[in-house]
Amino acid sequence: MEDRGIKKIFMDIAAPGVIIFFVLGSIYGGIASVTEAASVGVAAVLGLALIRRELKLTVLQQAIVQTMRTCGMISGSAFQPAL
Repeated sequence: MEDRGIKKIFMDIAAPGVIIFFVLGSIYGGIASVTEAASVGVAAVLGLALIRRELKLTVLQQAIVQTMRTCGMISGSAFQPAL
């Protein structure tokens, strides 16, 4: 029982490290620019979610909707005239 808890803690700590490794590795390795490295990060997160079986269609849909809301707010505020 304790081994399972330790393994879960290790995987929870290792997951962000893997994402950071892929993003910074792609930048420092000259494979991707900073903007492209963001998509590498998204691919790494999706891959880890698939491996951990945490990726569900509803979660993906919520993430897309929230991203569109955030982009809309940023775009809307950028084109507002200064008061």
